[in-house]
Amino acid sequence: MKRLWYLALAIVAVACTPLTTPEEPAQGTVTFAQAAPRLLVPAEQASTDRHIIVVVDLAPAESLAATGDALARDHPLTLEASWPLAAIEVHCFVFRLDEGVSRDAVLSDLAADPRVQQAQPMQRFATLERDPTSGADANPAVQGLALEDLHRTVTGAGVKVGIVDTMPDILHPDLAGSFAKAQDFVGNDPPPAPERHGTAVAGIIAASPAGAQGLEGVAPGASLVGLRACWEGPAGEGRCTSFSIARAMNFAIARDLDVINLSLAGPADPLVAALIEEALSRGTVVVAALGPSREASFPATHPGVVAVDAAAAAVESAAKAALVAELGAVRAPGQDLLSTAPGAGYDFFSGSSVAAAVVTGVAALLVEHDPQAAASTLTAALRSDPVLDPCGALRRLDPAREPDGCSDP
Repeated sequence: MKRLWYLALAIVAVACTPLTTPEEPAQGTVTFAQAAPRLLVPAEQASTDRHIIVVVDLAPAESLAATGDALARDHPLTLEASWPLAAIEVHCFVFRLDEGVSRDAVLSDLAADPRVQQAQPMQRFATLERDPTSGADANPAVQGLALEDLHRTVTGAGVKVGIVDTMPDILHPDLAGSFAKAQDFVGNDPPPAPERHGTAVAGIIAASPAGAQGLEGVAPGASLVGLRACWEGPAGEGRCTSFSIARAMNFAIARDLDVINLSLAGPADPLVAALIEEALSRGTVVVAALGPSREASFPATHPGVVAVDAAAAAVESAAKAALVAELGAVRAPGQDLLSTAPGAGYDFFSGSSVAAAVVTGVAALLVEHDPQAAASTLTAALRSDPVLDPCGALRRLDPAREPDGCSDP
């Protein structure tokens, strides 16, 4: 059977190198590690309209503890979580507003407080999978990307790819050996069972042809880092918050990842934006899924991020077409793609989430092809065609070097 890169994901327990950042204690072999707590509650318990984030300058722990207590005393707040984001040299407090007070009024008062660098609502984000519209048993759009031929010379080998998403199935047989690390930033103890969205997205990127079914990801040689910032809602949708995504991004920056996948979207968020800016400044390619509207498409709308939409399967609105054009969004296969599902299973997936994962995989191929290329150069190569063309992107990255496995244009 001709191999498709289909979506397939499994993360295995691996020996990891201790990371000397506040997010992770020294540790040996792990399956799905828990970030070392400072003061945390599970993210889903701090995701309401009554929760806010207050950002202050990074300082010694004793001073920060006193600042948190003082802010709660001086404003109508209850402290629920506290965590440093060393990547951007700030400390975050998550407060719950006291009953009966106006969020906008409290945020305004906090903005005028000299101890506060920034105060914002706790924004909520969602993953962007939609139900498939057919039971296709093949993915012709993906076959058209010529990935099998490209994999003769580039597989993403040695490229570090972070996936900010729900919890992947770390024991799925089709991703054995693909994950260098997996970390939970939602805060459940113990972590829940593997979740659907993260399992699918990771498999799109790096399913191994040596796995149980021989399914092949876009970049099967990539080294994945699973960053669980989202959890499953009642209908199986992924839900995330400003704080959980920020902690995952902080970890990703400390790990110096080559590519970060954000198959999620929500309202503009200044804290997450600051972390994305830091990642971009360090040469990381950031890929994000386009949401249903401009107001619900951050971080894809952030400058420098590669925005991705699923190749249109039907007539789209004029507003969506205009947003795609304005952002220079890349269209990629995202309709009825077969992927792995939790419990060593498989299913079909659709939406801009899976399209973003396709582009993330191609980004990993580009990094392997030219590891010295600047992130802006890699991003420009990915955006060079309105519809994703891996061979075209490789040619634009290195015009003097015809990629093996690509037919003449």
